[in-house]
Amino acid sequence: MTRWQASMQSSVRFERQLMEQLNCNLLVRWFVGLGIDDPACGEGRQP
Repeated sequence: MTRWQASMQSSVRFERQLMEQLNCNLLVRWFVGLGIDDPACGEGRQP
């Protein structure tokens, strides 16, 4: 595996963890400006 592939795999893993945090953690949602009922990216919200 090249460094680029490892980097991409790591960034995908990070994005998944971020989406899980956005779905579960109210403090993270507040920090990024999402309300309680607002969908996170990947759930119909445009970036």
